[in-house]
Amino acid sequence: MERKGAGHAKSQIYIETSVVSYLTARIARDVVTSENQLATRDWWQDAPNRFDLVVSALVIQEASAGDPTAVRDRLAAIASLRILEADKESAGLSRSLIRGHAMTPRAESDAVHVAIAVVNGVDYLATWNLRHIANPRLILLIDNSCRDRGYAELIRTPSQLRRFNMQDEERDPIMAELRAIRAQMAVEAGGSDPMKIMAYVRSKRKSPTTDSRGHPLTLRRKDTSTSDDHLKE
Repeated sequence: MERKGAGHAKSQIYIETSVVSYLTARIARDVVTSENQLATRDWWQDAPNRFDLVVSALVIQEASAGDPTAVRDRLAAIASLRILEADKESAGLSRSLIRGHAMTPRAESDAVHVAIAVVNGVDYLATWNLRHIANPRLILLIDNSCRDRGYAELIRTPSQLRRFNMQDEERDPIMAELRAIRAQMAVEAGGSDPMKIMAYVRSKRKSPTTDSRGHPLTLRRKDTSTSDDHLKE
């Protein structure tokens, strides 16, 4: 299934409500929380230039609740962001995430965030919700559930997105070498199909004849001509 948002120039990121709260709230005394807040603020400084940031009506609704001053700050932070629409498709996916136990019934709103982002084809969902969304155990379940229905989803925290820069990776010589190795492997395997790649790797493991540089492998016999001389004395 082709994603609705596929083909946009910049990487598109759905800003879940927790990110807005971490961005605008007063720095907490708790060390971990404060570090996450500072990471969010640091990432946000140039995020609008690097990414296409989007929200949904649900984000706006959640950001509009609570202390009036906090509401003002949250809404001001996301005022210029494009709003994604929720439709029957996203509603169906959110129900599937819960029925399939990828997300708990108590996380209905979180499932809606994920579904809206996925159905609209965003590249990443940014969140600080480590209990119901960016939970290492749940991420795998969420990803699998989305892929089973023809979607793809990548959940990230602002700290992870802060370290993410496609241009840096493109200039990275180590990654460039790895991409070249994989491309050559696909050629030798007869295609990039996973089954062909796995068969190719198995064939190489059975009887390796060359090293990683393509040089012939030679077996070296251990020279024992002098190793036992001391025993003869």
